[in-house]
Amino acid sequence: MIRPLRFLSACLVAALFASAAPTGGTNAQAGPPPSPFFVKHSTPVLAEPGYPIDLFTDEFATPALDSGWYFIRQDPGYWRTGPPSDTFEIITQHGDIYGDGATARNITLRGAPEDWEIRTKLHFEPVLPTQQAGLIFYENDQSYVKLVRIALPAQFPGQSTQRIQMLYQLNDETKAVGELNVPNTTVYLRMRRVGGRVDGWWSSDGVNWHAVATMLEVFVRGSVGMFAVNGNDNLGAGPTATYEWFRVFNVVSLGYDSLGVATPSVIKDGATYKMWFTGQGDNPPATAQAIGYAESQDGITWTRPFTTPVFTGQGPPSNDRFVAEPTVLKEGPLYRMWYAGYREVQGRQLGDIYYATSTDGVTWRRENRTREGVVLPVLGVGTPGTWDDLDVRPGRVIRDGALLVMYYTGRSQRGGVGIGRATSTDGLIWTKSPGPLIANASNPRSVTRAGETLTLLFQQDGRILAATSADGLRWSPGTPVIAGGPATAWDAATVVDAWGIVDNGVLKVWYSGGPIRRIGFAQATGGALVQTFLALTTVNGAATARVSSVGNP
Repeated sequence: MIRPLRFLSACLVAALFASAAPTGGTNAQAGPPPSPFFVKHSTPVLAEPGYPIDLFTDEFATPALDSGWYFIRQDPGYWRTGPPSDTFEIITQHGDIYGDGATARNITLRGAPEDWEIRTKLHFEPVLPTQQAGLIFYENDQSYVKLVRIALPAQFPGQSTQRIQMLYQLNDETKAVGELNVPNTTVYLRMRRVGGRVDGWWSSDGVNWHAVATMLEVFVRGSVGMFAVNGNDNLGAGPTATYEWFRVFNVVSLGYDSLGVATPSVIKDGATYKMWFTGQGDNPPATAQAIGYAESQDGITWTRPFTTPVFTGQGPPSNDRFVAEPTVLKEGPLYRMWYAGYREVQGRQLGDIYYATSTDGVTWRRENRTREGVVLPVLGVGTPGTWDDLDVRPGRVIRDGALLVMYYTGRSQRGGVGIGRATSTDGLIWTKSPGPLIANASNPRSVTRAGETLTLLFQQDGRILAATSADGLRWSPGTPVIAGGPATAWDAATVVDAWGIVDNGVLKVWYSGGPIRRIGFAQATGGALVQTFLALTTVNGAATARVSSVGNP
């Protein structure tokens, strides 16, 4: 069991965080960023198949557009790019290209390969009907596919006026329309063409994608780009469409991890690093998630032994329709995995925590109880009104003597998020501690021990923070230790899902990052953080270094 913090360890922790530990349930306060504790690998170590075959990326950071862009009916007074916002903006004007009309201005295009994928992050607030902005695959004014955020009149009770629409027109004839309600003013849009098929998706976070429509028998040749209009019924200038970036990809693979990889769970098994991760794919369905597997000899260069996932959801009537966010613990010859199983409620994927075991890390057997054919979670949401009554997802499971200890993410129906803790003797029946331990924080996927000190890495505001504890219940304020890279970096703006192990005295961390989730690697540098992980304990009267990675060999 975890014992009280010894004086020397406490001094080292104080030197690192310079503040007293708060009581459970307080917010983890992000202090000023310290000197770098970690050195990040410059490129992702695991990515969706085909990466880094990114054919083109425009971050709109210069006063002029890239030379590959061209316009249909350009009006220079109604678009701008570059500083100070480093975005591309189209001020919408009267016009459209629907039906036999062809008056839309500033359709901004560039060439693309025969099979391609395009993505963007768009901020647009339409108010009047037919104001719209988004992506376009354009052959001419009579033949195109558009994926846009649009305002349209509600046609039945409960239908929003704010929608994502995908429309395909061929020779002035509308072939198909797909629409979804969407409340977000900022959306990620994604369109992919393979052969004569074009698919469209939208996302609120760039990670979880929702299928809008599939268009078949689409024209073969065309250009891709951005499109924004005020509509034929609205005179003058309308709202501004702001594009943060635009990317073109070469389509290499359609599979379970073709949209991105995230939430790494890594152990060192003998001389081999083994990783289980969430793969998000689109073949089919668009929001499918499954658990993949990779191996490495150095923790940086990874190979996938299999082209298919090693663990998948079961679909209805079971609630683990999709599976994700594995946390793997190996004890003796047995691999034990707790994972998030998702049930879909009104278009949202809400999680519970399930359990599986394996003798080889590849073939898994569900160990959950069932009721009338429905798999039951081993850790579910709290009762109504509690802090985790909406959604729970596993973070890290560690061994502490006779107990298994799980740190997990919980969300409430009131909108709060926090980190919880539960204990179990068998991995199946869990008892929750009062929570949350840390409010306004999530993804507690790294828990390491040095001497009597536990160190937790978790996510808050797109950064990875570290906190320490003597008992696993009361944690020091969080200190930022890993942040997202600059706009041109693969992990721009956001880093999450940090999973750490101590390997030969070095803290190694794998994490997810970027607008398109990929997995990166960081290693602790010298200084106070490393000293915390090398905390001294007294053994037979002699001071010796004790370094361990909780829950790993």
